[in-house]
Amino acid sequence: VMNGKADCWPATGQTLLLGDPGVLLRAVGAAEYAHFNGEEDLFCAKHGLREKAIKEIRKLRKQLTSEINLSVSGVDVTIDPDMKPPDAAEARLLRQLVLSGLGDQVGKKIALDEVKEGGKKSKQSPEFAEIARLPIDIRKCRCVAYS
Repeated sequence: VMNGKADCWPATGQTLLLGDPGVLLRAVGAAEYAHFNGEEDLFCAKHGLREKAIKEIRKLRKQLTSEINLSVSGVDVTIDPDMKPPDAAEARLLRQLVLSGLGDQVGKKIALDEVKEGGKKSKQSPEFAEIARLPIDIRKCRCVAYS
C-alpha cells in the first residue's frame, strides 16, 4: 500500500504501540477522507500510497460492512468518511484484536541465563501476549460506525 513514507503518519501512546497496522489504518482512513472529497489521486501521489491498493481496501471494507449487516440482526453499520482516528482506548482494543490473531508470532523477552542449551523453543508459552488474553467488546467503541 505504501512506498516507505511512514514518517508522515506520526503516532503517540497506544496508537504508536499499534505499530505498522496503526500506520496503515491511519493511511487508509486519510485516503478514504480524501476519496470522499474527490482528491484521492492527488492524496495518494503526495503520500506514496498505491491508488489501486486503496481501491481494493475500499472494496473489502464495503464487503465487510455488508457481511456485518447481514450477520448481526438489529445493527446497521455504515462506512463513515469523517471517522476520526482511534483514541487511546480504541487503539488498545485494536492492539488486542491484532495480537489475538498473532499468538504464534509474539515473543517473550527472557534473559540470556534463562535460555536452556538445546531446549525446545515453544511458541505455545502461556506467557505470550498478556494483552491478547483480555476480553474485547468492540460494541463499546466508535471503531464501528452505527447509524
